[in-house]
Amino acid sequence: MKEYLINILKRPEIFRRGGNFTLRDGTQSDFYIDVKTAYGIVGFKKKASMELNKIIDKEATCIVAMGMGGRSLAAVYGELYDIPLCEIRDSPKGRGTESQIEAYIPTEKDKVVIIDDVYNLGSSLMDTEVILQTTGAKIIQGCVILARNEPDIYFPVKSILKLEDLL
Repeated sequence: MKEYLINILKRPEIFRRGGNFTLRDGTQSDFYIDVKTAYGIVGFKKKASMELNKIIDKEATCIVAMGMGGRSLAAVYGELYDIPLCEIRDSPKGRGTESQIEAYIPTEKDKVVIIDDVYNLGSSLMDTEVILQTTGAKIIQGCVILARNEPDIYFPVKSILKLEDLL
């Protein structure tokens, strides 16, 4: 199944080379891996979720995601593996409860895994962690489809694929 994911991510409309791309964390790159375009391919998120299940800590009581890259994938994963999903908004919605934390609200009893599409420098995972601090939940892991760089944050991060798999 990893080979399926690699073949999809290598497509020219997804693995875009020869540009000047600004990544989420503000760094520049001459290539961009548009995983969200891969999400439009029927079966990609399901197969990615099945691969994620091989690396996700089985002590997890909740999965959390923020942004389009993580939330869509985490929703599929949660449904496939019957685990509660917590969705984090980039900013409070400005109406209703004005919460940034939606769906399942973790508590101090929860062991959380943060799901995202791509790890570059960990800014998305760390932004998610900051918002989760208000819940008291313990982050036990981050899991991504692709790691562009070697993870270097205080909780363990695992990936299905490394950048070298696509080069």
